[in-house]
Amino acid sequence: MNIGRYLNTWNVILVLVFIVLFFAVLYPVLYIFKASFMDPETGVFSLNSYQTFFKYPYYLRCLRNSLFVSALAAGFALVIGIPFAFFLSRYDLPGKDIIKTLGTLPLVTPAILSGALVVFYLSIENFGVPILIGEDFRVLSVQAYNEFISEMGGNPSMAGALSMILLSLTLLLTVVQKYWTERKTYATTSVQRTAVKRLSLLPTVLIRIFCAGLVFIALFPFLVVVVAAFTKAHGPVMYYGQFTLDHFIKAFTIAPRPILNSFFLATAATLIGIVFGLVVSYLLVRQRGTVSYLLDVLTMLPLAIAGTVQGIALAVAYNKGLVVLTGTWMILVLAYFIRKVPFSIKTTSALLRQIDRNIEDASVNLGVPPFRSFLKVILPVMMPGIVAGAIIMWVTTLAELSSTIVLYYGPWATMTVEIFQRINSGDFGPASAFATVLIVSVLIPLFILHKLLGRDLTTALYRGVDGDRSG
Repeated sequence: MNIGRYLNTWNVILVLVFIVLFFAVLYPVLYIFKASFMDPETGVFSLNSYQTFFKYPYYLRCLRNSLFVSALAAGFALVIGIPFAFFLSRYDLPGKDIIKTLGTLPLVTPAILSGALVVFYLSIENFGVPILIGEDFRVLSVQAYNEFISEMGGNPSMAGALSMILLSLTLLLTVVQKYWTERKTYATTSVQRTAVKRLSLLPTVLIRIFCAGLVFIALFPFLVVVVAAFTKAHGPVMYYGQFTLDHFIKAFTIAPRPILNSFFLATAATLIGIVFGLVVSYLLVRQRGTVSYLLDVLTMLPLAIAGTVQGIALAVAYNKGLVVLTGTWMILVLAYFIRKVPFSIKTTSALLRQIDRNIEDASVNLGVPPFRSFLKVILPVMMPGIVAGAIIMWVTTLAELSSTIVLYYGPWATMTVEIFQRINSGDFGPASAFATVLIVSVLIPLFILHKLLGRDLTTALYRGVDGDRSG
């Protein structure tokens, strides 16, 4: 078999992939890194922004708040999540499939993915929750956004410094997570599934109350939102008990643009992500070595970059010069694509590793060109993973706020932006209507993922993103 001929086509694709990753990930981050060391008045090299951060108690309080909330969230995730997972996996509980399905929904906010470190990262980079309900409890992600907005017409030095500090924290977290998972061997001496035990009546009732109670607590805010969407309201005043469809009528007739924008942008980013994720997955699995490892690091880097930081980086990097994307829908698609494509890559990579290389080699030896062998032999087998990755990309993109709030331009506001703006203005009725549309739009593909592919979002994310890191 001619190895050179086999790798030729894929080498061209590999170069193109690195070019995309450089301009979509590395270049914007390096741009704000440089900006963070520039004096906002003179434009020369300066440490003023970092000195300001460590000098003023306000900024240090933002740092402490971020670390405190994230650590607390991670702790609660361990205390609650471990018993929840153990009870559902080890004991035969009535209705446990429903409980497991209803438990994949809080991810939209977002919430627990798969472990304390992931929860810590999600908390420290989160923008939507602290900006809406945090009030004076400022965190780094919100403060970076505020600094950027206030300096939109000037030098984004302080916003860059805050972004780099936040990025340093998330990168450190990623390194710790990778080191922790790779230093241990996660294997079992048995391939048999763990036996599911049947308990007596009282323990079963108590465990079921515990699990169902957690799900109810997680879902209760969503239920309130749905009820509010059908409740008559005047600004922030809700007239509970008075039914109305006015909020949905306004959403679908007077202001349907955010809904259409969300569907269009999420779909465009997902389609691009499917193709990109597919070829990257193949390169990661089939081409081993230093180049493959570097590619793996670069494709996972967006997971370590907070959405606010990524939004600021893209907005600053492509605000002038040969390629101007700021203020267009294309920069939103670029942000969504590069931020969510790791889900698609890891989901398809995990499946591709289960496909024997000899199957593909046999096709090539029979005279079918390598790329065509990939399309005819490998692609159909990978289809379940591709669909799962696409659904994960689509639902998480649809609920994206942190990068959107920085990058969107008036006509391209999404549902999450509309919800954010309505809540800030005290217009709770329409905000609830848009939120309900978002919830339903996420639940439908999650239902498809669970029913047609036999997996829930938590399983797909864990096996695709975290599980693959230790594999």
